[in-house]
Amino acid sequence: MREQDRGKIKTPFMLAFSVGAVLFSAHAGGGKAIDTCKVLAHSTNRPFFTFPTIASTCASCTSLGIVYHPDGSLREYSFSKIPPNHIFINTQIIAEAPDIYLWAGMGDTMAKHYECAISSRNDIPAHSDAMGIALSSMCAVPIMRWGEKALADCQAQKKTVIFTVRLFPMVSLLC
Repeated sequence: MREQDRGKIKTPFMLAFSVGAVLFSAHAGGGKAIDTCKVLAHSTNRPFFTFPTIASTCASCTSLGIVYHPDGSLREYSFSKIPPNHIFINTQIIAEAPDIYLWAGMGDTMAKHYECAISSRNDIPAHSDAMGIALSSMCAVPIMRWGEKALADCQAQKKTVIFTVRLFPMVSLLC
């Protein structure tokens, strides 16, 4: 991001705390909100924590940040090697979010699984790539097995074992 544009980014939610000489930020919300704050944390070299409120985004657990134009279209990517220092997930908040976000998260996770499987055919992947392929399979199977029940639980705003233990962690890992 250009230096003169950094001040133009508006953060939907960002708390800055000063603890001694350490400054960190806490980012809550969905993908665009967390990405916006993440780009700010990257550009100021500060540690950050995320509090996702929906299941359809991986913004809360990745180091990649995306900057959007005011109309919501993609502006640019912000690459960093530093992911959030910690992710705080309240599954009740996720369960109470509109069910479309869980549905989208499950779809995105399944798409990543098939993308991994198809793009790695007839290939001998490097160790980290092989781990990603295995992880995508480990996430796809529970979605196929328990996704419908978890979606019904989400629609009823219930935080059940199916939702919190069997499905949501799978969506969170790959989405």
